[in-house]
Amino acid sequence: MADMQINRVKNSSEENQYMISENYSRTTYTDIYNTNVGKEDAGVDTLELSGDDNTPIISDNYSNASKSVISEAKVRNFLCEEDTKIIYLMDAYSRNEVTETDVKNCMYSEFYNIKSFYSNPDYLKDHECKTDSQILGRVYERMQKYNAVFMAQTCMLEGDKLAEMYGLGDNKRNVYYDSYYYNRCQETRRLLRETADEIAEQFGIKSPDYDDIEKNSPLVLDGGLDFNSCWNHQAVNRSICILNPDWSIKPGDNFTFFYSRYASKLTDNLSPLESQKGICIIGYNGNTWTIGVPFNDSTSLGPLADNFNVKELMLRTGTAIDATLLAYLDNFNVHTRAFSFEKEMSGNMFTL
Repeated sequence: MADMQINRVKNSSEENQYMISENYSRTTYTDIYNTNVGKEDAGVDTLELSGDDNTPIISDNYSNASKSVISEAKVRNFLCEEDTKIIYLMDAYSRNEVTETDVKNCMYSEFYNIKSFYSNPDYLKDHECKTDSQILGRVYERMQKYNAVFMAQTCMLEGDKLAEMYGLGDNKRNVYYDSYYYNRCQETRRLLRETADEIAEQFGIKSPDYDDIEKNSPLVLDGGLDFNSCWNHQAVNRSICILNPDWSIKPGDNFTFFYSRYASKLTDNLSPLESQKGICIIGYNGNTWTIGVPFNDSTSLGPLADNFNVKELMLRTGTAIDATLLAYLDNFNVHTRAFSFEKEMSGNMFTL
C-alpha cells in the first residue's frame, strides 16, 4: 500500500490552474448581489403619460430614481470586484502560495478600500453597511467564507491526487479529509479575527460579532463559514459520502480519511467476490487501516448495504481502536451513488 502522505506545498504551474470555477463565481454574485440592472428597472416610477397620445413627461422623481439605480449598480459591481480579490488570495493561501502577512494585508486593504468607496458622495447612502464596524464585519465574513471553501477544496483535490496515485484516475469517485486542512482553516479563522480586532482598535470602532456573523451569514450556497460544512457540500456533490450534522468532536492532529467507491484498482489480488466493493483508508497517529465497504452491488461476502457508517465498519475489524478516533469516524457515512440519488429525489440529500 502506498504512503498516504502527499506533499502539501504546491507551487507548480499545474496547480495554478485550480482557480474558483466560473459557475461558483456566477452563482455567488448573481444570487447574493443580483447585479443585473435592466432598462425596466431604470424606468420604474420615472415616467408619467399625459393626454390621449401618451406623451411621456419626466416625473419629478426621475433624477433621484435614476441616480439610485446607477449608484446601487456601481456599489454592487465594486463589491464584486473586491470579493474577487479575496477569492484569489484565499485560494492561493490554501495552497501555501501566499503568507499570513498577505492575508492580514488583504483584510486591511479591503476594509480601507470599501470604507473609502462608501465615503464617496457620488452615490446615495442606501447600502448594506451603515457603519465602519459593519464594513469590517463584511470583510471578515467574505474572508472566512473563502478560507473555509478553499481549505476544503484544496483538501479534496489532494485526495484526487491520491486516487490517481492508486490508479483510479480523475473520476471524482473519491473523497479525502485531512485534519491538517481543518486545523489550518481554524488557525486562519483566528488570524482573521485577530486582524479585524487590530483594525477596529486602530480606527476606534467596535469589533464585529464574529460568532453572529458566521451563524447568520447568507453565504451558504456551498456550505457555511466553517471547514466541515464546506467539505461536506463538496463530498455530497460527489454523491458518495456525507458528514453527520454534529461536528462538535474535533479531528485528531494526524487524522486522514480517504474513501473510494471502487476498490478493484486500489488493492492487489482481490477475489471476484470482493472486486466491486468500496474502500476506506484511515490514518491516525502513524497508524493506517484499510477497510473494505461491502456494498449491495459488490457480491462481497457478509452483510450488504448501500450506506455504511465508517465507525461501524471500523468496529467490524475487531481491532482495538482509540476512542477519540472512533468518535470522529462516527461522523462519516459512505454510500453508493444510487443511494445518493434516492436521497436527492426525496429532497434529503444532505441528511441521512
